Amino acid sequence: MAEYLLMSERENVAPLTANRAHIAVYVRELSSRPHHRGTNVISIDSGVGLANATIRQRLVPVRLFYDFLMEEGLRSPTPSAAVGTPPPGGTAVSSA
Repeated sequence: MAEYLLMSERENVAPLTANRAHIAVYVRELSSRPHHRGTNVISIDSGVGLANATIRQRLVPVRLFYDFLMEEGLRSPTPSAAVGTPPPGGTAVSSA
């Protein structure tokens, strides 16, 4: 959640007013972040971005945060519900 809040601050968007596009920026950032092994390590994967499972784990606290805000009547609807699981090699944001 701390990464999301830092990204929100960097993008100059208050988390209470975030929308789908803002959440998608966070997912894109996670999926394109340089790999911790560095560029000189040879591996099967591209060496770029977090694994889909890790991205899903990072989105859980964000989704729970917006669920809490909705339950408290501070926000409606949640932007995190629109974020789908990124497919292999890409970032997806559902239109629903």
